[in-house]
Amino acid sequence: MRKSAELVVFLVVFCLLVAVVIGLAFSALTLADQIDGARKQVNALQSQLAHYENLTGSLRTKAGSLEAQIYDLQNPIVNATFTDISIEPWVKNGMSDPYRKVINVTYQNVGTTSIGGVTLALKIEGNTTDIDNFLINVTPYQLGVVQVNELQTSRVSFLTGWEDRKQALSECNLTITLMLDTLALDSQTVSIGR
Repeated sequence: MRKSAELVVFLVVFCLLVAVVIGLAFSALTLADQIDGARKQVNALQSQLAHYENLTGSLRTKAGSLEAQIYDLQNPIVNATFTDISIEPWVKNGMSDPYRKVINVTYQNVGTTSIGGVTLALKIEGNTTDIDNFLINVTPYQLGVVQVNELQTSRVSFLTGWEDRKQALSECNLTITLMLDTLALDSQTVSIGR
């Protein structure tokens, strides 16, 4: 009986050990499945995070662009520049002032807003003592509204009835300034020439 009691105790202990090992193995498998599921969730969350970071970057770029547009609208850039100045030779006019010279001045609005009230300011530089009796016409003098990116051309005409004044004027320079009120938008100096 003692042997059978030892055998029963052994079988009970053995069964308990087998049950514990099976329970541990089952728990380990369940834990491994849970770890694998958690890894998949972490990977999915990392993918979502990367997607949201990309969206955030895109939204920041768009927000920066909108802020720049708002700034441009609130602070428009007023800017115009000369794109071409061509000087024609002196010609016989046949009118009361027989000599005429034309300078074509082309300018463009390169700002972000339309500009109204632009004018051309002209200054003759050089020995001007002999050129007091001549006429300068600018067509148009008041340039009106210049739209964004618009090109416009004005004609500066010099008319004189005296050969010596034509010669004196030919040796001078002309500074042409594109003005908006007191603001000089662009300025160029050209030789009036023969």
